[in-house]
Amino acid sequence: MEPPFELGWPYLRTLDDTEVKPAEARREALKLLKVNDPYWTKTVFPREIARRYLRGYIVAKPFHEADALKAAVAGDEPIDRGWFRTILEKKLGPSASMDYGAETYDFRLAEVVFLFEAFLGAEVVAEDLVDHLIAALEHPKWWGDAFFQDHDNNIARRLVPVLGWLRLRMEPARWAELVARVDAATVRESPKLPGFRNDLRILADDRHPLEGIRHAEWIAMQRRDQAWITELYEGQWTQKWGYWNDPQYYHVLGRDRLANADLAPLRKLAKWQLLQVVEQFGAMEHPAIPRLMRALVDVKAASAAATAWLEAHGQTVESRETLSPRQMRLELAAMMQGAGDTLAALGGDAAKERAALASLFARYTELRAALGEEEPDAYFTHALGEAGKGWKADAPTTTRWFELAVEVTGA
Repeated sequence: MEPPFELGWPYLRTLDDTEVKPAEARREALKLLKVNDPYWTKTVFPREIARRYLRGYIVAKPFHEADALKAAVAGDEPIDRGWFRTILEKKLGPSASMDYGAETYDFRLAEVVFLFEAFLGAEVVAEDLVDHLIAALEHPKWWGDAFFQDHDNNIARRLVPVLGWLRLRMEPARWAELVARVDAATVRESPKLPGFRNDLRILADDRHPLEGIRHAEWIAMQRRDQAWITELYEGQWTQKWGYWNDPQYYHVLGRDRLANADLAPLRKLAKWQLLQVVEQFGAMEHPAIPRLMRALVDVKAASAAATAWLEAHGQTVESRETLSPRQMRLELAAMMQGAGDTLAALGGDAAKERAALASLFARYTELRAALGEEEPDAYFTHALGEAGKGWKADAPTTTRWFELAVEVTGA
């Protein structure tokens, strides 16, 4: 059975009651709390792992407070509404004691909300989030000098588009009732928090333009705004990077676009993103999905997962490249060192040089993704510059090549 895309999947979480041994549950919860990138790429969580993860989330600095974190995930306390309110106060926003929370990663911010929703229900979580956002708007002592500025730890503003997903799991009348409270709270003008007020108005009123809000594409998908999403799809950003980490995008826009979608950007994704592509797009029912999986067979970071999908669905597997991590590192080094000779052989033809650099960049990104790099497309020009110290070309020529490389990467 296909996942419930109309409910916002994969922007939700489901709890699985499969028995998990306490030691394994503690171990998995600790891994989830300490990673920089999503560790759990599925939308189904074993209930016991999810419980320990949410109990451990209260620890302020999981990378440094090892003993406190271990104690938190080892406890037997349940997940209830009181714990969600505690997390809102202590970790997802400022408390009355001025003890500011700090969540750097957007993926974890959403993960926590969706897991609480899985335990407590969408309406309960939405009610408490609305209360929290209104309180953040109305209490100047909570603001601080930089809290509502546009930086990573601007948590109250970043909760707005996460809350928006819950509307798809609620009765429209109840959602309208909740956001009417939000809308009313923005009426009282203030010289402070113009961005936060704008975000709340966007959440509360589908007629409000999507300008200035983080994750505007989320709000557009929540609104089912095909016109806005089509403009994004056909825009320069999407043409360059693709939109291969979000099947909800294609569900709203129309799945037939998958048939002709550009697959080249897949090679720029990190390994965890590629595994999500296999997991999430593989759950969609559309004739274009095998084409996507065949393209991933030759992307080393996703090859095993894509091959398994094709075999499970009775599809042919045409090719599969296998290199060890050592071989991939050697290839990377040789590519960079030999780039000077490759470019010199093109006789100064800028178009051919640009094409050669684009090919080099694609392979560079693919190999780094397979090696597990968090940002596989990063540092290309830096690596090229280091290798360039050994090239035979003169300084003006190498400078021109580096400028072309910057154009190719969009840096």
